[in-house]
Amino acid sequence: MSSWFFLSVVIISIFSILLSFYVHKPDFPPLEIEPDDYWKLEDPEKDDDTIYSYSIDVEDSRISKFKKQLESEKLLPTLYNEKYDNYMKELKQVLLGFDWKQHQHFLNTFKQYRTEIEGLKIHFLRVSTPPKDKKTRVVPLLIVHGFPGSFWDFFKAFFYIGYGII
Repeated sequence: MSSWFFLSVVIISIFSILLSFYVHKPDFPPLEIEPDDYWKLEDPEKDDDTIYSYSIDVEDSRISKFKKQLESEKLLPTLYNEKYDNYMKELKQVLLGFDWKQHQHFLNTFKQYRTEIEGLKIHFLRVSTPPKDKKTRVVPLLIVHGFPGSFWDFFKAFFYIGYGII
């Protein structure tokens, strides 16, 4: 008797929940998006439409300061997670051995630019496919990364695009 009662309560509960989802349809107003929004806290001003050439250049003093701070940081052991402790020690060693100048040189092999769009400073790359002949039409491709992320998420594709493999 009690199992039938429990089963009927469960079935009626599930049915009532599904019925409430079907009957109740919230009336949300449509999103209002301004056609020309501005993303700075100050008053809107005209964007600087100029496209500037850009290259990554991190000063040696900033890199050495970062490494000194990382070396002086003492990692306290946790009481419950030895894997986390080992991970943090390994991460510290990787960061101390990381050769930023080599990666900076590699990143600067791509043509990079900077501009301003609706108050946001935008950093972008241009990787172009060499046209095969005069009749070939080159179509631009915009690749946008999400947050958190960077153009580094797509760097393997740049070689295929740049050499016309695709």
